[in-house]
Amino acid sequence: MSRPSLTPSGASHAPAGPARRVRRRARRLLATSLVTSSLAIVGSMLLPGCVVTTAPTFTDQPDCPPSFVPSEASPPINHPVQIDATDPSAKFVATVPLRSCAVTKTYDSHYFLDGQVFPNKIDPNGTDTRSTTITVPFLNVAPGCHRIELLATTAFMAGDLRTPQTQGDLAYIVWFIDVINGPSGASSTLASCPQ
Repeated sequence: MSRPSLTPSGASHAPAGPARRVRRRARRLLATSLVTSSLAIVGSMLLPGCVVTTAPTFTDQPDCPPSFVPSEASPPINHPVQIDATDPSAKFVATVPLRSCAVTKTYDSHYFLDGQVFPNKIDPNGTDTRSTTITVPFLNVAPGCHRIELLATTAFMAGDLRTPQTQGDLAYIVWFIDVINGPSGASSTLASCPQ
């Protein structure tokens, strides 16, 4: 018994050998190409961005000024910090974040206690926010209200420790310190401190 032919009458059989292999390979290449193209299109829709073909230059990028974050200062700046003048180890320690887009820049900094200057540097940490801590000794400081000012800039003017070389390139914050004479000493309020 013979098998019925699946090929309609008059149609030729598929070519054998090399022609069949070429067609299979062409189909595989076409399928691979379609899958690759589809993945590239879907990927470009899911991951927006651009292709950088050359290294970017930042020579024309304006430098951004530093700024302290007063709301994150410790101790807070909205009321005087009390320090006992009779304590021989009395000191003021404060921490405040400094923000700047210049993530690799070291800032020149000074802090003042009633005009007495303490030099400081604020080093980069690779992010746009770096923590700044100052420690001010309180030896032989008279009771009453005192100011501690912290300034930071790229560079101060020669001979002027309060003015930046570039106008506007200055971060500034101030704390008021209430120095009392012993635990029962009279205390100051923010309103009584010099502005």
